[in-house]
Amino acid sequence: MVFYLVWSGGPDGTPDEKLLSVHLDRDDAETAVASHKASPDFRASQGEFTIEPFEWNARKLRGEIEALLRDQDPEQIAKHLELSIRADRVRTLDDFVGFLDRYWQALHRGTKELENPDTVQFLECMHAWLETTSKRPELVGHEMLHALPAWSTFARILLTASTYE
Repeated sequence: MVFYLVWSGGPDGTPDEKLLSVHLDRDDAETAVASHKASPDFRASQGEFTIEPFEWNARKLRGEIEALLRDQDPEQIAKHLELSIRADRVRTLDDFVGFLDRYWQALHRGTKELENPDTVQFLECMHAWLETTSKRPELVGHEMLHALPAWSTFARILLTASTYE
Protein backbone atom coordinates (compact mmCIF):
# COMPACT_ATOMS: atom_id res chain seq x y z
CA MET A 1 0.00 0.00 0.00
CA VAL A 2 1.39 3.41 -0.97
CA PHE A 3 0.93 6.47 1.22
CA TYR A 4 1.89 10.03 0.42
CA LEU A 5 3.74 11.74 3.23
CA VAL A 6 3.78 15.53 3.48
CA TRP A 7 6.98 16.77 5.14
CA SER A 8 7.85 20.31 6.11
CA GLY A 9 11.42 21.47 6.34
CA GLY A 10 13.56 24.53 6.70
CA PRO A 11 14.27 26.71 3.68
CA ASP A 12 17.06 24.35 2.66
CA GLY A 13 15.09 21.18 3.48
CA THR A 14 17.20 20.37 6.51
CA PRO A 15 16.99 19.04 10.05
CA ASP A 16 13.77 20.88 10.87
CA GLU A 17 11.97 18.33 8.68
CA LYS A 18 8.70 17.23 10.28
CA LEU A 19 5.94 14.87 9.14
CA LEU A 20 2.77 16.96 8.76
CA SER A 21 0.27 14.53 7.29
CA VAL A 22 -0.29 11.19 5.59
CA HIS A 23 -2.58 10.71 2.58
CA LEU A 24 -3.88 7.82 0.52
CA ASP A 25 -3.55 9.67 -2.79
CA ARG A 26 -1.24 12.26 -4.25
CA ASP A 27 -4.02 14.76 -5.04
CA ASP A 28 -4.98 14.92 -1.36
CA ALA A 29 -1.32 15.42 -0.42
CA GLU A 30 -1.00 18.26 -2.95
CA THR A 31 -4.15 19.88 -1.55
CA ALA A 32 -2.65 19.67 1.95
CA VAL A 33 0.57 21.32 0.73
CA ALA A 34 -1.43 24.15 -0.90
CA SER A 35 -3.30 24.64 2.37
CA HIS A 36 -0.06 24.73 4.38
CA LYS A 37 1.48 27.22 1.95
CA ALA A 38 -1.54 29.51 2.37
CA SER A 39 -1.18 29.57 6.16
CA PRO A 40 0.38 32.58 7.94
CA ASP A 41 2.82 30.25 9.74
CA PHE A 42 4.30 29.12 6.42
CA ARG A 43 4.68 32.65 5.10
CA ALA A 44 6.56 33.57 8.29
CA SER A 45 8.90 30.55 8.22
CA GLN A 46 9.57 30.37 4.47
CA GLY A 47 9.93 26.61 4.88
CA GLU A 48 9.51 24.06 2.13
CA PHE A 49 7.18 21.10 1.71
CA THR A 50 7.86 17.76 0.08
CA ILE A 51 5.55 14.91 -0.85
CA GLU A 52 7.10 11.47 -0.54
CA PRO A 53 5.47 8.27 -1.78
CA PHE A 54 6.02 5.63 0.91
CA GLU A 55 5.13 1.96 0.58
CA TRP A 56 4.36 -0.36 3.46
CA ASN A 57 3.43 -3.98 3.14
CA ALA A 58 0.18 -5.16 4.73
CA ARG A 59 1.83 -6.89 7.71
CA LYS A 60 3.93 -3.85 8.59
CA LEU A 61 0.94 -1.55 8.13
CA ARG A 62 -1.17 -3.68 10.48
CA GLY A 63 1.54 -3.53 13.15
CA GLU A 64 1.83 0.24 12.86
CA ILE A 65 -1.94 0.72 13.05
CA GLU A 66 -2.12 -1.47 16.17
CA ALA A 67 0.65 0.60 17.74
CA LEU A 68 -1.12 3.83 16.82
CA LEU A 69 -4.41 2.68 18.30
CA ARG A 70 -2.73 2.48 21.70
CA ASP A 71 -2.05 6.25 21.47
CA GLN A 72 -5.22 8.28 21.10
CA ASP A 73 -3.58 11.72 21.16
CA PRO A 74 -3.15 12.89 17.51
CA GLU A 75 0.19 14.53 18.27
CA GLN A 76 1.52 11.33 19.81
CA ILE A 77 0.24 9.36 16.82
CA ALA A 78 2.05 11.72 14.41
CA LYS A 79 5.26 11.56 16.45
CA HIS A 80 5.15 7.75 16.61
CA LEU A 81 4.48 7.49 12.89
CA GLU A 82 7.25 9.97 12.09
CA LEU A 83 9.84 7.99 14.09
CA SER A 84 8.64 4.76 12.54
CA ILE A 85 8.95 6.16 9.02
CA ARG A 86 12.35 7.62 9.83
CA ALA A 87 13.52 4.18 11.04
CA ASP A 88 12.49 2.66 7.72
CA ARG A 89 14.23 5.42 5.73
CA VAL A 90 17.64 4.65 7.27
CA ARG A 91 20.01 3.38 4.58
CA THR A 92 23.48 4.59 5.62
CA LEU A 93 25.44 5.26 8.77
CA ASP A 94 24.72 8.99 8.37
CA ASP A 95 20.99 8.23 8.11
CA PHE A 96 21.25 6.13 11.27
CA VAL A 97 23.03 8.92 13.15
CA GLY A 98 20.26 11.32 12.03
CA PHE A 99 17.61 8.83 13.21
CA LEU A 100 19.35 8.49 16.59
CA ASP A 101 19.39 12.27 16.94
CA ARG A 102 15.62 12.52 16.29
CA TYR A 103 14.91 9.53 18.52
CA TRP A 104 16.98 10.99 21.36
CA GLN A 105 15.19 14.35 20.96
CA ALA A 106 11.80 12.62 21.17
CA LEU A 107 12.85 10.70 24.28
CA HIS A 108 14.44 13.75 25.87
CA ARG A 109 11.33 15.90 25.29
CA GLY A 110 9.16 13.15 26.68
CA THR A 111 7.22 12.84 23.43
CA LYS A 112 7.87 9.10 23.30
CA GLU A 113 6.37 7.09 26.12
CA LEU A 114 8.89 4.60 27.44
CA GLU A 115 7.77 1.20 28.61
CA ASN A 116 11.40 0.45 29.46
CA PRO A 117 12.99 3.57 30.96
CA ASP A 118 16.30 2.14 32.16
CA THR A 119 19.09 0.37 30.29
CA VAL A 120 18.51 -3.03 31.87
CA GLN A 121 14.80 -3.08 31.05
CA PHE A 122 15.50 -1.70 27.58
CA LEU A 123 18.04 -4.45 26.79
CA GLU A 124 15.82 -7.16 28.31
CA CYS A 125 12.95 -6.08 26.09
CA MET A 126 15.20 -5.77 23.04
CA HIS A 127 16.37 -9.34 23.65
CA ALA A 128 12.81 -10.62 24.23
CA TRP A 129 11.47 -8.92 21.10
CA LEU A 130 14.34 -10.20 18.93
CA GLU A 131 14.04 -13.73 20.28
CA THR A 132 10.26 -13.90 19.93
CA THR A 133 9.98 -12.15 16.58
CA SER A 134 12.82 -14.08 14.95
CA LYS A 135 11.05 -17.39 15.71
CA ARG A 136 7.49 -16.45 14.72
CA PRO A 137 6.93 -15.70 11.00
CA GLU A 138 3.46 -14.27 11.61
CA LEU A 139 4.85 -11.36 13.67
CA VAL A 140 5.66 -7.92 12.27
CA GLY A 141 9.43 -7.67 11.91
CA HIS A 142 10.15 -11.37 11.29
CA GLU A 143 11.11 -10.86 7.63
CA MET A 144 13.24 -7.83 8.48
CA LEU A 145 15.23 -9.81 11.06
CA HIS A 146 15.98 -12.58 8.58
CA ALA A 147 17.05 -10.28 5.74
CA LEU A 148 20.58 -9.02 5.29
CA PRO A 149 21.43 -6.65 8.17
CA ALA A 150 20.86 -2.98 7.44
CA TRP A 151 21.08 0.25 9.43
CA SER A 152 17.28 0.53 9.19
CA THR A 153 16.98 -2.85 10.94
CA PHE A 154 19.01 -1.60 13.88
CA ALA A 155 16.97 1.64 13.97
CA ARG A 156 13.74 -0.41 14.03
CA ILE A 157 15.12 -2.65 16.84
CA LEU A 158 15.95 0.39 19.00
CA LEU A 159 12.55 1.96 18.34
CA THR A 160 10.71 -1.25 19.20
CA ALA A 161 12.72 -1.93 22.35
CA SER A 162 11.53 1.31 23.93
CA THR A 163 7.86 0.24 23.84
CA TYR A 164 7.86 -3.59 23.75
CA GLU A 165 6.27 -5.11 26.83
